Amino acid sequence: MVLEELLLPDLMSFRKTRVENKEGVKDYMERRREDLLKEFVRDVEEFLQLLDRTGTVISGSSALHLFQAKSGAVAVKDMDIYATHEFEEEMLNHFKTQEGYKVTLISHQKTEYDSSTVNKVYKMEKETKKVDLIITEWASAIMPILQYHSMAVMNYMTACTFVSLYISKMDKRHEKLG
Repeated sequence: MVLEELLLPDLMSFRKTRVENKEGVKDYMERRREDLLKEFVRDVEEFLQLLDRTGTVISGSSALHLFQAKSGAVAVKDMDIYATHEFEEEMLNHFKTQEGYKVTLISHQKTEYDSSTVNKVYKMEKETKKVDLIITEWASAIMPILQYHSMAVMNYMTACTFVSLYISKMDKRHEKLG
C-alpha cells in the first residue's frame, strides 16, 4: 500500500488532494494507532477514552513510530505516557488492574527524564512489554515533552490527534533519535 511508504507530513499533503484521500488517510492513521496501542493495552477504545478524559499523552519511540513511514518505522519497544499529578492514581491503577502491568521501579529522581517538569516515573512491565508513566505536577501533561530537544520525544499523540513539533525536520527526512 502506498500509504505505508509515506511519512506523516507526506500523508498530510496527500490527504489534501481529494476528499476520498482525506478519509483514507484518517482511517489509515487510526488503524496504525490502534495496532500500536494493541501492543500495550487490551481495550484500545477504553484506553483512548482514558487519555481523553485525563489529558494524558503518549510520546517517545511509540509516538515516533506513527510519524514515520510504516515500512521503515522504528521498532516499538516501549510506551512513554505523560500524565499530570491529578490523574497519577487513575493512570497507575488502569495499568496495574486493567492491563496487568507490574511496577518495577518508582523513580523520584530525574535521571533518564532530566527535566524539572518531571515529578515521578513509574516503570512498568508485563511480559516483554514496557511502559513508563511519567508524572508532572504542571497543569498540562505536555510540559515535560516541551523540555526536550530530541525528535523522538517532540512528537506526541493525544486521544484525538497527532502532534509534531519537528514537522519541518521530518519533512526533510531528518529522522534523528536522541
